[in-house]
This record gives sequence, C-alpha cells and structure tokens, in this order.
Amino acid sequence: MNPVSAGLVDDPAHYGWSGHREIIGKGNFSLVDPDEVLMLFGDTRRAARRAYVKSLHVAGSASWIGEEPAKLPWWRSISDEAITPREGSIYVDYLGRSTAPERPRLSVEDYLGRACRSLGVEVCEVASRRRDPAIREIREAVAVVGVEKFGQRVREMALALHKNPGSVSRWVSNAAERRLRDSDFTNRLRNLEDALLKESSTREQSIL
Repeated sequence: MNPVSAGLVDDPAHYGWSGHREIIGKGNFSLVDPDEVLMLFGDTRRAARRAYVKSLHVAGSASWIGEEPAKLPWWRSISDEAITPREGSIYVDYLGRSTAPERPRLSVEDYLGRACRSLGVEVCEVASRRRDPAIREIREAVAVVGVEKFGQRVREMALALHKNPGSVSRWVSNAAERRLRDSDFTNRLRNLEDALLKESSTREQSIL
C-alpha cells in the first residue's frame, strides 16, 4: 500500500516494483514467491487470494499507512529492544556489522526435535490432532520461531509434521498476531530462541 499512500498510483496493481502483481497473478517477475505468501492466507490459491486482497482493504484504512517508520505501531517495541538488547538479539556495531550470534543451519527434523525438547513436548504431540489451547500455543511458537529465526520453510515443516502447509502457515500468522497483544507469549518465543541458540553453542564447544 505504500505506493498508494504516497500518491504514485491509485491501485497497488498499477505499481510495477512490488510483489503484489505476482501474488494476484498479474505479473511474471521474480520479486516474491507467491505460493509462500498465499499459504499464509488460505489452503487454496483462490481462497488465499481473496483473503489477501481483503486484508489489503483493511490495511488501506489503517491510520499508520504512509507514516514514517518511527510512527508505526510496532516501532516502539523494536526501538526499545535495539536500545537495551537482550542476549542473542540482533543489532549492529558502529560499522554496521551484525553482532547477533550466527543461527545454526538445522534440518527440519533437527529443528523440530530441539524446539519440542526445549518446550517439554514430543514432536508427535505437535503433529497430533490435539486442539487444546496449550498444544496450539506450542505449535504456533515452534512454527514462528522456526520460520522467522532459523530459516525453516513452511512446506518442509508441514511435511515433517504430516500437516497441510496452510495449517502451518496459519500457525505462523496466528503467532505473529498473538505476539502483538500477549507479552507473555512474546517472552516465551524469546526464551525458545535463546534456548535453541544456547544448545547450538554448547554443541559447537563440545565438538571443539
């Protein structure tokens, strides 16, 4: 919606330097992976596109559209973390180099095993048909930390858990939304990330 709010176009589909046209099936560039994006919005391409377009209409009426970064609703939490970074958080030194610990490259099976172990559950429980709030929260935590922090792919995680990719995508989007309104959940995500980083560091040291 940035080109619209800036007055460059009246429809985001009219702006060529964006992945939007690819997502709605009107462009053949390689700016984004439409399937990866659409899996966050629905189980079928048609339903996902409808949900995606609907979300744009909602976002287009938001008061923060077109604002500078410092005025975005989530900027304060990001800025606060940058000022007083926790151990393992991502920030840069005076030369612009990342000082964050390097994320280990884990197979999806290894990631799921470590994450579930850190959360005190078995992988089979995450893959089960249980629908109680506790296991739902664990699924969302495992999914969002895996995708955002450890480079796990939705498709591979879904395959390993014998789930539909759309289900895993919903876990990620639900976790991202929950994180904005639930500070306890946010802390649990950070604790999971830190535990995984610590375990990886310990393993590396033992090898050395």
